[in-house]
Amino acid sequence: VVRAFNALTEKDDYNFAKKYLFNFSPKAIKRMLGVYKGFRGYEAETIQPPLPDNEKMFYHIAWHNNIRQPQQFSPRQLYFNYKPNFTASTTENKNQSGTDIVKEKIAKWKEESPRITPS
Repeated sequence: VVRAFNALTEKDDYNFAKKYLFNFSPKAIKRMLGVYKGFRGYEAETIQPPLPDNEKMFYHIAWHNNIRQPQQFSPRQLYFNYKPNFTASTTENKNQSGTDIVKEKIAKWKEESPRITPS
């Protein structure tokens, strides 16, 4: 399979292969990347005929392997991706100081933010 993917150089074939990779399991993609790395590295002298370099397909398989692996949960991502709702904010008093307004907004944000529970 690695030889077949490496042989693809036309743009249409490459675009088809990008979609076709989703038919493989994540385990198969990981194994395919390992074989591909072997063909390009320590096994390069032993295989006959040698594989021509196809950087585009090699890096796409490496990228595809990366996106198909389980991703780690990051509470920081929840924190930085949170967008508080300011449209339903309380009416602000014109005489309030800036720090009071900020404290009010932080309190509102803490109430609305998703609760992070340790797993």
